[in-house]
Parts: sequence; structure tokens; C-alpha cells
Amino acid sequence: MIDLEQKLVEKIAIRLKNLRDSKFRKIPPEEISYGQKSAILRIEKGENTNNGNFITDVLLEEYTKYFKIEKNQLIFGNDDEINDLIFDIFNEILISVIPDNQKYKFGMKISLDEPDFKVKEVMLKLFYTFADFGRWYDLRKDTEKYYGDNPVDLVNMFLIIFTICEEKLTLSFTTHVINQVIKEEKFYFNRINEKLDNWLLNDFSQIVLPEIINKLESNSIFKIGYMAKSLIDKFLVTDLPESFLDEIPIQYDIPPLKMWKLNFEEMNEVQFNEMALRMGIKIEGNSIIVGNNQEGPIEELFKGIVGAELEVNGGKVGTDKLKLDDFIRHLEEMPLDFSEIHDLNHGRWKIPGVLTVNVQASNLFQERVSNTARDMIDSLVSVQNYFINSIERDDLKAFSK
Repeated sequence: MIDLEQKLVEKIAIRLKNLRDSKFRKIPPEEISYGQKSAILRIEKGENTNNGNFITDVLLEEYTKYFKIEKNQLIFGNDDEINDLIFDIFNEILISVIPDNQKYKFGMKISLDEPDFKVKEVMLKLFYTFADFGRWYDLRKDTEKYYGDNPVDLVNMFLIIFTICEEKLTLSFTTHVINQVIKEEKFYFNRINEKLDNWLLNDFSQIVLPEIINKLESNSIFKIGYMAKSLIDKFLVTDLPESFLDEIPIQYDIPPLKMWKLNFEEMNEVQFNEMALRMGIKIEGNSIIVGNNQEGPIEELFKGIVGAELEVNGGKVGTDKLKLDDFIRHLEEMPLDFSEIHDLNHGRWKIPGVLTVNVQASNLFQERVSNTARDMIDSLVSVQNYFINSIERDDLKAFSK
């Protein structure tokens, strides 16, 4: 629970003391409310009561009448002070989602105030709009290699997000906390935390932040963070068991490469014309007409033509074992070719049981997918950081509307 009442105790104490005792005037406590001197002095010292009702409804009414200031301003302050209060609450929720062993990196103090899990969950999702945050929070924060003092720019992430959320949060907080507290039949200071919790669990977590997240997910710059998060959640596997595999069984069915070697010097004109005819080439005057007369097996194409020799190279049929290093090298090279060769059933090689019994081979494929996903995440972070640096801060306010 975030203790808003304690935050207000400190602010109200200063606010009411400055009203009564300033360089322009010093008002006796009894003049504000007769018989309430001790309560007024206690409030100005920032001392709460045992039941937590820091200032009573009666005394608050007396202050309102005497200073002609609305109750909501006496308790929560002016617009700027309310904004600071929301900023402070928003910051505490962010601090609550950062692991304690990471807080020191960002100059955060460990707080005993902990919002509900649902509140922390939606705040975390909000910050996943930054690909850099998702990469750090899910992949790097517990990795010694990335234990630097500034693993992510959390300060500017917070300022960007708060700027986008500020207007909607202020309206919602005013409606569901301030108005709920002040407009009750009787004012109870010790019910403010209850109103704050209801707001955080309902309007804050279920309406305001989800609406903002939906807007961020549809923006070409901010949705990059959610793309990175999807890669992390759905395609990265970081706990693969150690493999002791040295070789991969491969079942080959690669036919030999057959091609005709043509020696035109050995051909006479008749043989040359016959070769051209079989290839579907016809010469008429100065024109060359290309057709398609190649029918039947390739072995028969130039059979019987002097100067034409059939060469047979390579080919491999049967099961063999491939060294793990060679297999990984092939795996890394293959996508470059297969990205444009749209053949999913060439039948030239298979790995027996790759989806069932050959788990280690399957894990190698997963490792390749994970490495590809990491490269993609790094690229997404780069692109998004570049574009975020291009945003004018005034645009963030305009975007939030």
C-alpha cells in the first residue's frame, strides 16, 4: 500500500503553518478555531493522531471559512502540488517493480510502500513500450556482464511516460480520489489511503493505463518495445540444457549432379544443328528462335552427338553423421540461401526424429532461433532509441491528448 496519508501529513503541516504564521502576519490558533489550539499546533508539527485522523472535518471546515480556501486545496494543494503528488505516486509504483538489488543503480531507496500486484503489473507493461527496458528487465538485469551503473536510461523513460500519462492521470485522480474524499458527507482524513487504493486497482489499472498502452502499441515508434517483448516472451529460450552432442545424424538423398560438357570444335555442322534442335534453338537467317524441345531424361539430351559428354558429379544417398561444428556452420549459412529458395520439401537431407526423439538436435535449432531473436531485439532497441531521441518533448503532450 502506498501511504498517501503520510505524504499529505507532511505537506498539510507546512501549508497550514504558512497560512497562520507568515512574514506578513501571525494569527493566534484560537482565532482560526476556538478551543483547537493544541490540535492546530500538533498539525503544524506534522504529528498524526493514534487513529490516523490527522485533521478533523470540523477543524478543516474552520480553516475553509477563515482563509476562504476550498477543502481540496487545504488537503491536496493547488494544481502544481497535485501534479507533484501524482508524480510522486507514479514514481513509487515504478520503484516497486524494480528489484531491490537493482535500485541502487538508479539512486532509488527501498520503500516499504508496495502497491497491489495488479498495479505493478500494469506499470511494468507500460514501461515495456521501451525495447531497451524490456531487454534490460527480462534479459540483462541479473547478468554480471550488464551490471553497469547506467544499464538503461530509466529517468528519461519515466519522464517520457509520465508526460504522456500526466493529463489523464490528473483528471482521473481528481475525480476518483480528491472528489471522493472531499465530497463525502463528512471528511475523514484516515480514509484517504482507502480511496487511493480503490483508484489504483480500478480506474488507474483497468482504464487509464490500459487505454494509454493501447495507444502506444498502435504508434510506429512506441510499439517497437512491444515487438521486442513479444520476441522475448515467445521466441527466446534461455534455459536450454547443456548439450553433449558431438555429431548429428543426417539422412541424405542427394542425387548426383548431371550435366553435359559440349566441345563445339569436335562437332560438324550437322551435329551442331542437331544439338541446337534438341535444345530448342532454331536459326533462321539472322534470327535465333528459342523454343523448348527438351523432353525426357537429361541422359538422353545430347546422346549420340560427337563432342557431347555427360558428366556425373557428387550425389549422396543414405545415413551419415555430421560433426556438430559443421552442422552449426551449415545452419548459420542456410538461411541466407533459403530466404529466397521457396522449397520446403526438396527431400535432399533429413534429420531423423528432430521433432520427437532427437531432442538435442531440436535444441540446436532453438538456440539458433534464440540467437536470431536476440539480434532482432538489439536491432529494435537501436531503431527505437534513435527515433525516441528525435521526439520533441512538446510532441509528447500533443500525442497524449
